[in-house]
Amino acid sequence: MSESIVERYFGDVQGLSDIELRDLRGALDEEHARRQAQLTITEEERDAWRRGNKITAIKMLRERLGLGLCDAKVLLENHA
Repeated sequence: MSESIVERYFGDVQGLSDIELRDLRGALDEEHARRQAQLTITEEERDAWRRGNKITAIKMLRERLGLGLCDAKVLLENHA
């Protein structure tokens, strides 16, 4: 069975000092916030979803953000 990416990096993290862990967490939090900010739905995508053109809305969102099918659908279901 292959090792997950989390398991691979966890081994590297175990040797860090408390200060290094704090800095790493801050960097990860910033990256997460940056990615979340990109996951916005445009008015055009929202309107298509609300009009029942769900496939069109999903296609537009996937093309713009490079998301997978499931991720785009979930994003629209939760935020459109």
